[in-house]
Amino acid sequence: FCLLMKRDRVSGDFFWHLDVGDMHFLAAVDCTGHGIPGALLSMIANEFLNNIVKEQHCYEPEDILMRLDMKLVESLHQNDNDLVRDGMDVSLCRIDGDRQRIVFSGACRPLFHFDGKEIIEIEGSKNSIGGLVRPDVEKLFGQQEIAYRPGDCIYLTSDGYASQFNHLTGKKLMKRGLVNELLAVATLEAEQQRLELKRYFLEWKGDDEQVDDVVIIGVKF
Repeated sequence: FCLLMKRDRVSGDFFWHLDVGDMHFLAAVDCTGHGIPGALLSMIANEFLNNIVKEQHCYEPEDILMRLDMKLVESLHQNDNDLVRDGMDVSLCRIDGDRQRIVFSGACRPLFHFDGKEIIEIEGSKNSIGGLVRPDVEKLFGQQEIAYRPGDCIYLTSDGYASQFNHLTGKKLMKRGLVNELLAVATLEAEQQRLELKRYFLEWKGDDEQVDDVVIIGVKF
């Protein structure tokens, strides 16, 4: 399932999905900004991801993120202009169904894995895609391989769900609140999970303004 809740009419968050043979690629992408600026960056990132995987035949998640970073820096001329700091945080994985394995790489975003008992956070790197370029620092994203079994779930998210303020207390949901809600819904069927996550978010927000775009991708094996 995918839960996408836009703060404005268009979104700076988006989900990306591509199948290549028996490989299934998924990404939750959180672009700088909201509305039209964020949406334009989303369109660029979506095109770059398709090109990297489909045309360049790049299938390793960490390599995909490295190429995405280089293409974004080049297209926005960030090597020449320190004022252009637009970028994105990405949670990206490749699912190999025949091996029952997930290969994950993250740019400032984690992957959450429900193993039938608990939610395990698989941390991404501390590097974003694009943004301020420092020639003396090499960006490394790394990747991890995770085994899954029938009944397991994985979740790729932007930070919008956890950033929402409660309409009564004024407190943010935070990552702990997101993890608790994922654990509460993880045994449900995929579409039921999406509906329950949406219901809880709207109840938490109440009549307050939505502060950020929201995207959550869930896969139940």
